[in-house]
Amino acid sequence: MTTLADATLDARHQGASCDSSPLPPAARCAEVLDGLVGVGSPVRFACLGTADGRLVAAPGATAAGQRNAAMSSSLIALCESFAREALKSACTHSMVVTEHGTIVSVRVPDSRRAHVLAVGADASCTAALVLRTALDTATAVARILDPAHAAS
Repeated sequence: MTTLADATLDARHQGASCDSSPLPPAARCAEVLDGLVGVGSPVRFACLGTADGRLVAAPGATAAGQRNAAMSSSLIALCESFAREALKSACTHSMVVTEHGTIVSVRVPDSRRAHVLAVGADASCTAALVLRTALDTATAVARILDPAHAAS
């Protein structure tokens, strides 16, 4: 059984040789996300969307994935505005903690900042581990989408 920690480690290292893959970037990103969601994993969804809310990749690519991409894009945009207004600072991520689990949204750290990643896990997973997983996965996705920026 693959644990969330194992999936996180896989996400950290995926993309290191992404230039040699024949798959298009969206398919490589989908592979990274597929590694997070699986049998025995506390991750219930992972999606990558554009800044304007369109789905790029999600395991299964369902209507729920499209909705999650749209909502995570809106949430991170609102949080970025709130952080600028309230604290004169940049927002690095957004975390929603519920009685059933945790959702983390993060803007993918590439040169264009045009993508948002969201990861949601059930309550068996600590908020800190969901956050670490989302941040590491966003970095792995950035390596795929913008290898030149990730290398700098």
